Order: sequence, then C-alpha cells, then structure tokens
Amino acid sequence: MLTITQFSSAQITAHIHELIDMLKLTVDNGASIGWLAPLSESDAQDYWLTVQSQVEDGNKILLVAQQEDRVVGAVQIALEPRKNGNHRGEVQKLMVHMDYRRQGIARQLMEKLNTSAREANRRLLVLDVRKSDPAETLYQQMGYIHVGDIPEYARNNDLGFDATALYYKQL
Repeated sequence: MLTITQFSSAQITAHIHELIDMLKLTVDNGASIGWLAPLSESDAQDYWLTVQSQVEDGNKILLVAQQEDRVVGAVQIALEPRKNGNHRGEVQKLMVHMDYRRQGIARQLMEKLNTSAREANRRLLVLDVRKSDPAETLYQQMGYIHVGDIPEYARNNDLGFDATALYYKQL
C-alpha cells in the first residue's frame, strides 16, 4: 500500500540512506534535477542535509511516497518566505524510484503536493522541467500551464545543453 507523508527532520534522518540512494539512481539514469551523472554519495548526502535544514526552518515541504516502508518517491515545495511572494511555492525534484515507475506514484505525489500547498496558504505553484521530459506531460495533465521555454538552460550528461519549460498552476 502506498502512503505519502510530509517528512519531518527526524523522518529525513531515519530514511536518509534511502533518500540518497533514490536521488543517486534518479540522476544516474538521466534525470535533469540539478546534477550530472554520476552523482557522488557525499553530494547526495549534502543535498538531503540541506533539504533537512530547510524543512526545519519551515521553508520547504518534503513529501515522500513509501510502499511497505520503502521510500519510492518524493517531491518538494520551496515556500517563498518574502512577503510579496509568500502566496507561492516552487515545485522541486519530483522523483520516483526506478523500480516503481509507471504506477501512478508521481501523480499521487503531485495531488498530495496540491493539498499541502493549500494548507501552507499557497495559491500559486511554479516549476521548470527539461523540455520534452516525460514529466512535462504529467504536469500538463495536472493543469499546469506552459508559459515558455528557455534554451540551453542546463547541461546534460553528454555535456550538451537542454532547454527548460516553465509552468505554473493556480490553486
């Protein structure tokens, strides 16, 4: 049975190795979520420790999907703290473990994300995704509106450049 939980700092600590492994596997299999393959263990750990600090500070929500107590997916909302933007959040790092893809987990994470964003008094969500990535179709299906593309936004594993697509959704 799949459960999706808003992780606390303590839960991040308890599942740090699973989170590290999922991030490494996701990046090493070509996902464009901030790193190039291969992602080192120490870089992945540093990243999750940064997320943990942001969760503790109340600037980030981390939602984690678990199946039989195994971490199988995650997504984050970066909460804009400045007064002129504290109605919005940025969707970040949607990932599903390679062994659990094509089971609707990403969609369930995004549905829970909408609920969590509303509970955090967020009315606007923004995100960027590598142009033509499979996740782009999911975002469109979930009501995100494409506002444009930025060419050569991020390096890829071939050391070329990929465009990114920008989206928003009003809740």
